[in-house]
Amino acid sequence: MKPKYSFRLTAKNRAVIIEYANLTGTSPAQFLNRFLEDYLVQQFNDPRNGTREEFVCTFSFKARDAAERVVEWLHKTEKGNSHGWNLEAEIIEGAEGTYRIDAARIKGGQMDRIS
Repeated sequence: MKPKYSFRLTAKNRAVIIEYANLTGTSPAQFLNRFLEDYLVQQFNDPRNGTREEFVCTFSFKARDAAERVVEWLHKTEKGNSHGWNLEAEIIEGAEGTYRIDAARIKGGQMDRIS
């Protein structure tokens, strides 16, 4: 059975994975899975540290609806995690027809910039 998703790594990313897999005596798949578990899965699953929101907001979006989807997601993730902070997010259209998100948490005159 063919996997639902398939993707290729860039040559640079593939070379780095192979380099560190060789260094640690693991297969490239073992190294990559451990790296993703430690640095992506765990970081992104902690709703208090803001890592996932910050990272996702660094993207430049080709379509406004994709940026709107991310802003909606930001509002959903803030519910229950805000501790009195209010989320403000704006979609900004660039001259080249792409969109980016400008977002911050605001509380009592303080601002915690997300993007």
